Amino acid sequence: MFIFKISVNSCLRTTNFKFFENNFQYGLKFETPIFLRQARANYKTAQLKIASTQLEKIQKQVQLQVKVKTVFNNYSNLKNQLQLQTSNYLNYQKLLQAEETKLQNGESSLFFINTRENKALESFQKLLDVKIKYYKSIFALQWSAGLLQ
Repeated sequence: MFIFKISVNSCLRTTNFKFFENNFQYGLKFETPIFLRQARANYKTAQLKIASTQLEKIQKQVQLQVKVKTVFNNYSNLKNQLQLQTSNYLNYQKLLQAEETKLQNGESSLFFINTRENKALESFQKLLDVKIKYYKSIFALQWSAGLLQ
């Protein structure tokens, strides 16, 4: 911070401009502080604010990456669950068909068929629930990755 001051004697305000006559005083004063503490502090504060904003930006990026990875892991888990539930449902269907074959051969009863049908229906409901969660996770993954608008 630099300070400039110009001082002129008050008698010069007349219309006659004789500057170097009658011992008028003129002055030019130039000041600069020896210690630039305030300017250095302002500069350091600005640097700290810039560093703080950069760290906040990095933190947001990491949070987004973690969110996308979490949604992707959820998606892959649901994909595995969907495959397992599909094979589970198909196996229950095979058990039901086998029980019906046993009934036709006279080796089973209607009670066993009803039990197998109930289990097959329960597994089908679970399959539908997993499918719904799976499709939701697909859209959640696309949304978290910024692909949906």
